[in-house]
Amino acid sequence: LLALLSGLAHSDTITLTDGTILEGEIVRETEEAIVMKVQLRAGLREEKTFPKDDVRRIHKTTVDEATFANKIAPLVPTSNRLSSSAYAKQIDGVVKPFLNAFPQSKHREEAEAILKTLEEEKALVDAGGIKISDTWLTKEQRDANAYDIDARILASEILELSEARKFAQALRAFDEFQMKFAGSDFFGDALPSVQKILDDYERTVQADLDQVDARIEQREKAFASLSASQRKAAEEDVARQATAYERRLDFEKKKRFRWLTLDPYHKRPMQDTLRQIDRVGDRLAKFDPSRIKPISEAYRKGYKSASLGRRAQTEEAIRTLQKSRAPEKYIALIEARLAEAQEAGEVVEEDSTEEERKEVESSAKEEQEDEDLDEKVDDDSKKRARTEERDSDDGRDRYVAEEDGEEGGLSATQLVLFGIMAV
Repeated sequence: LLALLSGLAHSDTITLTDGTILEGEIVRETEEAIVMKVQLRAGLREEKTFPKDDVRRIHKTTVDEATFANKIAPLVPTSNRLSSSAYAKQIDGVVKPFLNAFPQSKHREEAEAILKTLEEEKALVDAGGIKISDTWLTKEQRDANAYDIDARILASEILELSEARKFAQALRAFDEFQMKFAGSDFFGDALPSVQKILDDYERTVQADLDQVDARIEQREKAFASLSASQRKAAEEDVARQATAYERRLDFEKKKRFRWLTLDPYHKRPMQDTLRQIDRVGDRLAKFDPSRIKPISEAYRKGYKSASLGRRAQTEEAIRTLQKSRAPEKYIALIEARLAEAQEAGEVVEEDSTEEERKEVESSAKEEQEDEDLDEKVDDDSKKRARTEERDSDDGRDRYVAEEDGEEGGLSATQLVLFGIMAV
């Protein structure tokens, strides 16, 4: 209950005889006057006294009203992409404690309706559903378009991180996005947003870099004002922080993080990040989305064929996805759906129609053209990679593309992306 009541914004109101309505917290009331804490601006409140002759109406907010307004009502409509555990936390940690603590609250029926909504939505999530853009998808609907939906979710997370000004995390998420979902319908649309993230991050890092010397000087002046023992303790603390930061950098470099954690007192990582931003920005500007192999449509066709029990069409779609180096997760979803159809006796060993044979022949021709393109992109990208490796400052800018821990040749999609992001 204490957690439920913590941080409540108490809002009493008084209406003056001239029609003015004031919100705040009534702290005292006498026969002659009312004393209210009134918000002047963010973080600043002031007690003001109002003669009762000037007050037409008083409304005191009860604890349960404040709790409902601040803690319960904002839970609906629910956020997109909430997990089952997030729903459980809201149900068991917020709404049920409110109903137990205030059984006679005038908001009880509203709270019970909110509880019912949360429980129903949690059941949908537990069954494999998801809420995206305020629309619910069942597990079957999600699986039928899983590749694009997962791409859409990660693209949304990138934007959310950017809006929170967590630029390094946003760009790390984009690294994952471009390796896994370059063949999605959302990839090309995401590139302008990534360019904006790069621009915002560049301004932020440059401003921080410009202030490093001033920060160090200010810190030294602060040390000078301390006693000998205090200065020793402060310097030891700074040294510990610096050591911890260096360890973190070493870890991130070993993990091949392109976007390192920055510290306001260390110039080199900031300078490296600015160079990285310039290189990636240049490649984004030159990127040609038409060279990316589309995976979204191939996945949807494959899943639909599997759902209809069409083995030959499903296997053809799987071969297409494998050639495009689609993540194994999505191939496994199609295979699992075909296995379900087989178990239900729905698999059709269909003979190819003339139209389907033509489609297969056309597909084979396109695949041969793609393989030819692969070879050309492979040569071009390898040359570029060797050049950039020679030009890198410390040799750590090489990027090795791996998918699910498997090593091997890069697909045309990955090699094109190599040209965007590899530095």
